[in-house]
Amino acid sequence: MAKLEHEFGVQSTYMVIPNTPLYDVANERAHLCEIAELGHEIGLHCAVDWGAGSDREAEETGESGLSHAERKQIEAARRQLESIGIGPITSLSFHQPVDRVLAGPSTIAGMVNAYSEALMSAYISDSAGRWREGEPIERITGRDTTDVMQVLTHPVWWAAEHEPPTERFLTVIESFDALNERVYDELVSVGPNHDGWNDQLSARSLELSG
Repeated sequence: MAKLEHEFGVQSTYMVIPNTPLYDVANERAHLCEIAELGHEIGLHCAVDWGAGSDREAEETGESGLSHAERKQIEAARRQLESIGIGPITSLSFHQPVDRVLAGPSTIAGMVNAYSEALMSAYISDSAGRWREGEPIERITGRDTTDVMQVLTHPVWWAAEHEPPTERFLTVIESFDALNERVYDELVSVGPNHDGWNDQLSARSLELSG
């Protein structure tokens, strides 16, 4: 995806989770450096334990609506990503964000917030393998009220030949240990979330286990 975008003169931000069970960022350092060398930005895709801390309301840090504990998780994730020689990390998006961080401030912990009000005002996404906001080309070309639009894509859904989201993801998971509880939970969370996905993942996991 990064190579194709480079060929077309498109610069993107690739958001990376440093603490996911699906890949090891240290092992993927060469790929991340290659993406950066193609002119793209590496940003932080942060998985936060929402509600961390005994009293979130009492611990709120201000306009971001984050508790001290949540903010520490974000800063620790950024340090983890930068520790492998990537960065500095200046952009942030949340993995499975909660409502209180949507349409939030322009920056969080010194990083551009992909879920800020400005960037969410014109936003389309292929989350769960579907363009939730409608036909993307029409959405992009039909806007004349803003010069900023955020287009979120997940390379996992794309291939040389089209496959429906469930079939595509069932092929992808064969490279993972779906019997590992943490891996399984993560696959469920990022899967198509429709068409009986959970049941199909369970069935495929049993097949792969022999």
